[in-house]
This record gives sequence, C-alpha cells and structure tokens, in this order.
Amino acid sequence: MNDFSLAIHIKDDYSRPYNNRGTVFLGRGQPEKALGDFDKAIELDSHFADRYSNRGSVEHQLGRDEAALKDLNEALSLNPNFADAY
Repeated sequence: MNDFSLAIHIKDDYSRPYNNRGTVFLGRGQPEKALGDFDKAIELDSHFADRYSNRGSVEHQLGRDEAALKDLNEALSLNPNFADAY
C-alpha cells in the first residue's frame, strides 16, 4: 500500500497506482476509500476495463446496483472478453 501511495505522490497523474491502491483498500474492507481511488483512476484514464469493473464491484457492495451495472457494462464495452465484469 505504501508503495502505491508513494507512486501517487511522485506522479499523481498516472492511473495505475490509484487502481492498485483501491484494490488494497477493498481487500482491507475500506470500500469508500477504494471507491475514491477507482474514481480517480477512471478520471485519469478511462480506457481500461479493470478500472470500471473494480469500481462496479465496490458500488455493488455498497448497494448502489444501478451504478455498479453501468460500470460493469462500460467495462464490457471496453473489453467484451473481460471475464471479471460478468
């Protein structure tokens, strides 16, 4: 986690560390923090299916099913073979 935070500190306009740190937050049971990082990852680069799939997973856990479905559908539109979005 500290490595991702350091990477963000060094280069805060790169989406991958936000996405990866969000995954760590999710694994630690901190969905709101994870959601913030996934939001930022998508804001910086909206061309990766995993960012939408990750955010959709968190939204589903938070009971935001419409938002989750929208993100999962976006992930599939970016990559129809992205199994995690199914």
